[in-house]
Amino acid sequence: MIPSSNILSTALRLIARTEFVIIPWQSSAPDARGINVDVFGPPVTYNGHVQIINQNRYQALGLDFQKSYIRIYSDDAAVSDVERSRGSDKIVWNGDTYKVDSITDWQVVDGWLRATCVKVQP
Repeated sequence: MIPSSNILSTALRLIARTEFVIIPWQSSAPDARGINVDVFGPPVTYNGHVQIINQNRYQALGLDFQKSYIRIYSDDAAVSDVERSRGSDKIVWNGDTYKVDSITDWQVVDGWLRATCVKVQP
């Protein structure tokens, strides 16, 4: 791949874009029992390409076999994964809710990112 070739943009001309929703993490705040819970902002709709990660790739990717994962490829989404003192954004796609597990950020080089997300209970 040639840097700045934006291979995702090329691929998305051939593969239909899919809508997904990002619910951005904003902060943690104590609930009525004093336990910190995540607080999320309003949902924002984006589009890109969403793929279910097949379980035959889990071992190579270091993923938990008891969970379900997707990967999002997008050239217009802004998404954050978990960091110190920060929670991760939620993704809603195909009726299911996911939390962003990790990001491969190619925004500076090619203008897109890949987010690996794990399915959670809403």
